[in-house]
Amino acid sequence: MDNTAQNQVVTWARNHVPERVYILLVLFAVGVVTGVGAFVLKWLVITVNHLLTRHLLPALPDFTLILIPVAGLLITVAYMRYVIRQDITHGSDLVRRRLVEGQFDLRPSLIVSPLIASSITLGFGGSAGGEGPIATTGAAIGSNFARWAGLSQQQLRVIICCGAGAGIAGIFKAPVGGVFYTIEVLALSRIHI
Repeated sequence: MDNTAQNQVVTWARNHVPERVYILLVLFAVGVVTGVGAFVLKWLVITVNHLLTRHLLPALPDFTLILIPVAGLLITVAYMRYVIRQDITHGSDLVRRRLVEGQFDLRPSLIVSPLIASSITLGFGGSAGGEGPIATTGAAIGSNFARWAGLSQQQLRVIICCGAGAGIAGIFKAPVGGVFYTIEVLALSRIHI
């Protein structure tokens, strides 16, 4: 959708939909898309792991179980350094730092790149978690949806936090955990709306 059509949609929605309902609709869309992202992350990890370990015999010792995580680490580092050319490690710290610095425009590439890197790392058996990447993905989804919807900076900040919390809720299947993550880790309670 080009900018003219986007502006017309946003203008129509602003004139015909109450502001609170409009924000709730944006939040609903962010939550649904982030939930789908959490599902995709889990599916990718399981699929990559299955593809790498389906030939192994459980009764016999196999030294490829040592080599597979190392290969995953090397592939992930190469992906981050040469393909996406950005540091996406420590997802929660990245989101929190951006919020503190007032940088609310998370690039659209942050929606997909953490999912791919995490799928490789976790699928190859690396010792990491899915919470950082899905929090970054949710925050990027929130940022991009809120900017597209023409929301203010304060609303954008809240939707970024809610997107990250939706990611945590989706990956752990714990909605209350997503709420506590948003309040405690991202310090939403200290943000003045």
